[in-house]
Amino acid sequence: MNKINYLSEIEEAICGENAIDCALVRKWLTAQNIDDKDALYYLLNDEKMVNRISPLPDFDEVYNFCLPFLGYAIANNYAGYSFDDRYDAARELYVLVKNMLLTYPHESCIKKFKDAVESIYMNGDDKVKNCIETVLLEHLFDNKLILEAFDSWRDDPALKQAYDNVMYYVNNIGAVLRSARRRERNRSLS
Repeated sequence: MNKINYLSEIEEAICGENAIDCALVRKWLTAQNIDDKDALYYLLNDEKMVNRISPLPDFDEVYNFCLPFLGYAIANNYAGYSFDDRYDAARELYVLVKNMLLTYPHESCIKKFKDAVESIYMNGDDKVKNCIETVLLEHLFDNKLILEAFDSWRDDPALKQAYDNVMYYVNNIGAVLRSARRRERNRSLS
C-alpha cells in the first residue's frame, strides 16, 4: 500500500502567508510518512503559522499527533525540520507535556503520555533509556500528576531502577537546584 505524501502541501503552507484551513491540517494529521509528520510538527510549533490555521484543531487532535511522532523521534534518534536528535525530541516532548499540564491536564492525556514513554523505554536501548530518564522524567516528576501516573514503575522489576534513578535526582540534585532558584528569585524581589 502506497503512503500518501503531503510534504509539498505542508511545505507550501509553511512558506505561504495565506490562511490554512483546519480541514487541511486534519488531513495532514493522518500522515503516515515521517517527513510529512516532521514538517507538520514544525508548522504546529510555530506561533505565526498556527495563528493562520482557522479554526484551530482541538487539543486532543494535536496531542494525539505529537505524542507518537515525538516518541518515534526519541526511539529512532530522528533528525529533521524540528530537531537534531532524540534529546531535542525529548525536550520537545517535555514542553508538550508541561503545556498540557498547564492547560489541559486530563487524566487520559497523562495516561497516554505514561503509556507511550513506558513503551519507548521498555523497547529502547541504553541511549533511549538515558534520554527518557534525564531529559523527560527527571524534570517532570516534580509534578504530582505525572509522579502518580508513573507510580507503577516503583514496583515493576523492569522499571524500578529507572524510577529510583529519577527519584534520586528529584530528591537530591533537583531539590538543590530548586532551592537555589528560590533563593535567587527572592534576592531579585528584595
